[in-house]
Amino acid sequence: MLSNGDSPESIVKNIGKLTLNDNPPSGNTSPAASFAELEQAPKSPATELGVWTKVTSDKSVLDHLFQLYFSWVHPVHTIFSEGQFVQSYHNGSHGESSHCSSVLVNAVCAMACHLHLSLEIDTLNFQDLSIKFSDAVRDELSVDDSGLTMIQAFAIMFLVESTRGNGLLATSYLNIAAEGLSRVDPQIRISAPDVWTSTVLGIQGLNV
Repeated sequence: MLSNGDSPESIVKNIGKLTLNDNPPSGNTSPAASFAELEQAPKSPATELGVWTKVTSDKSVLDHLFQLYFSWVHPVHTIFSEGQFVQSYHNGSHGESSHCSSVLVNAVCAMACHLHLSLEIDTLNFQDLSIKFSDAVRDELSVDDSGLTMIQAFAIMFLVESTRGNGLLATSYLNIAAEGLSRVDPQIRISAPDVWTSTVLGIQGLNV
């Protein structure tokens, strides 16, 4: 809104008018603008079944949370490749070559819930929803898993717990993420150098 020439006063006045379906501003170059455009493309059966998270199957809620995360968190703390994540998410791809996983999706959503502006028309309690997403993450977290999306999920949980004021728990998540980098399969670093670089620099940026 600032880039469109709106005054700070008008922005503050309009904040309370945002609804669940309003998308926060994200750069035109963002691959995630993304979720809205890719929603028009054919989906794989896996995506339609909502295999990424069991917390909610409401597509409008998930899309809203992704838009929040990629608008407000990702530009500051780039822990993974947005474009690769979006592509894997919509393709329903799993496995070592995928840049998306249920643990990463749940972590992203847990963080995004804290960015939602509470409105009288809300039918969901987003703070409670964040706890449910966090519980889903913890059910899958594994210190021994050296997969890149697992490490990325640990890093995002650092942000989640920091937001909640749980400093000690947040630090433990970040330490696990940083230590996990040394165990990542070298082949992944070669096959996805951009993703690897984003993850390393993102975690280093958190660990200051």
